[in-house]
Amino acid sequence: MISCLKMEENSLRSLANIEKLERLQALHVGGNRLAEFWEIDRFSEMNYLMEISLMNNPMTRKPQYRMNILKKLPNMIVLDGKEILADERSRIETNMGYDSSKGPPMIHYQQYQNSKLPVKLNSVNFDGVFNGMRLNTEIPPQNATAKQHMVGV
Repeated sequence: MISCLKMEENSLRSLANIEKLERLQALHVGGNRLAEFWEIDRFSEMNYLMEISLMNNPMTRKPQYRMNILKKLPNMIVLDGKEILADERSRIETNMGYDSSKGPPMIHYQQYQNSKLPVKLNSVNFDGVFNGMRLNTEIPPQNATAKQHMVGV
């Protein structure tokens, strides 16, 4: 069971299939390319998710970013390393007509252990990694040495 997943600085544009990690408690995806709020809708059925870090993604520069995330994920306890306090929740509830009689989520949040889990990748998509790079594919002349060809002499 994976309770904490850190995928920072990976140029991710999508979190497709993240919802399959049903028991995920903490997700750190800062420094990627997540731009649209609908990516957050993938977490709507993830009842154990209580901490998420989205810092340095394009979506964080949108107006009312934090409020929009908390509207979509009302059970969140920590967003971008900052605890969600009662006054912030009440401001959001006021803005969206939320039923405050429910109160904040009463879930015992257990901080994930600082342990590492080896992961075997079955596939990696490197599309776009080498865009714009020029590869030297010309064949060196027969009488040129390998060193001369590498230097470009």
